[in-house]
Formats: sequence, C-alpha cells, structure tokens
Amino acid sequence: MRNPRNIMIVLLAVLLCFSVGGNVYLLNHLGDTIQYTVVQEPYYHEYQESVPYGGPGESKGELRVLYVGNSITQHAPCDYWWGDWGMAASSREKDYVHQLGEMLSGEYDVSYSLSQLSQWEIMGHDRHEALQLLDGEMKNEFDLVVVQLGENIPQGDTTFSTDFRDLIAYVQSLQEVKIYVLANFWADEEVDCAKQAACDGDSVIWVSLDGALECTVGKGALVEGLDGEQHTIDHDGVAKHPGDQGMTAIAQRLYDAMTAA
Repeated sequence: MRNPRNIMIVLLAVLLCFSVGGNVYLLNHLGDTIQYTVVQEPYYHEYQESVPYGGPGESKGELRVLYVGNSITQHAPCDYWWGDWGMAASSREKDYVHQLGEMLSGEYDVSYSLSQLSQWEIMGHDRHEALQLLDGEMKNEFDLVVVQLGENIPQGDTTFSTDFRDLIAYVQSLQEVKIYVLANFWADEEVDCAKQAACDGDSVIWVSLDGALECTVGKGALVEGLDGEQHTIDHDGVAKHPGDQGMTAIAQRLYDAMTAA
C-alpha cells in the first residue's frame, strides 16, 4: 500500500506547480524514483533553428524536423540546470537535437523546432487535454517528427499504452508526416513495449537505443550555462541524464534510422 503521506506530498507538489507555473518531474531510473519540482515563472522559448547544408555537391533540399520531448530534448533554466537545451549536455551544440542537426546538414538544409511535452507525461489522467500544446507548433510544415517521451511515466500507469497511441494519432491528424519514436533512455520494458506497439514500420518508425543506454553524465560533470560560465552538476536527477556521449548515441541512432531508406 502506498504511503498516504507520500501521496499527499505529491499532490501538494502538483498544486504548487500549477499555482506558480512550474513543472513537476518524476524520474524513474533502474527502479528508483526521484521527484523534483521546477518552480519558475512561465517559460516560453521560441525554438526555431536552422543548419545550412555543408556537404559536397548540391543539397537534397530542406528538411524540417519537429522534436516532441521531455528534459532530454530541452529543459528550461532552473536552480540546478543552467541551459535551455537537452539536460546534462555540456553545451547547446552537444545535445542530441543539435548533434543530429549537424549530421543531417551533410545532406540537407536543416531547420527544426521543439515542443516540450513533459506535462503530457506526468498527467495521471486525461492526457489528451495536453495535446493541444502541439497545435500552435504544428501550424508549421514539417517533414519529420521525433517523439522522445516516456521517461517520466509514473510506475504502474495503466493508460500509457492507449495514451501514446492517442498522441501519435493526434500528430497525424494535424499533419501527414513521418514520425520517429525513440526508445526510453532509462530502460523500461513496459513503456517501450507500449511505444513500439504504436509503430507501424512505415509512417511511424521505432528507434531502438539498445546498447546506447546508461551513458549518464554523473555528478561532478561541468556544463556550460546561458551565462557563459561553467557549472558543476550536483543534482541526482540531472546526473542521470545522458551526457555528451549519450546524446551522441541518441543522435546517431536517429540519423541511422532517418537515412536507412
């Protein structure tokens, strides 16, 4: 039986989150759950970047990518994280989004945007309500959508499989686009099975991270902040995020999947 006191703490944290504009994250890693709350002013980030073609000969054209993810894709600055890119990457250009952009620029003129959807993950019910957060971003035209979600799903969640299928269907209803679904960075067989079941191998592609897991950054690592200074990671949740090596592995798996055809 769950401890009533712990349940009350979680409920109070969620209420605090919605009252001050913060985010509550539940990080599940190897059976351990770390709860941490980001209390901050509402954070808006117009994240649209481009990488011009840099390969030999002529570009294959423009490639427009949308990343829908959690803190591994992008996290706002807070008291224990100092950038506004993929958490635990040592600098902006080292997260998987930017590394993949550079890889793809060898063939295309690349442009990409982000949609931070960790709110969808932590909702215990009615996740469909959070999907409207995608509407504004997907007014733009994309060729590919990368879905990097699942690490913050609470243990024992009974609706995730249905909810993930709903998310994929919602994206497809907004735009006819090829979708790449990333496996969890912190291995979770149940969550990954649910995500993989939503893939059809054609318009929705599964991207495995087998053999690329556990490239975590660890405590004591130095990372750059928006202030241009170096900061030391001393937060348990941040320390279990992928460091530069893990980010490279994620980018490489996505690149291999995108260029396989």
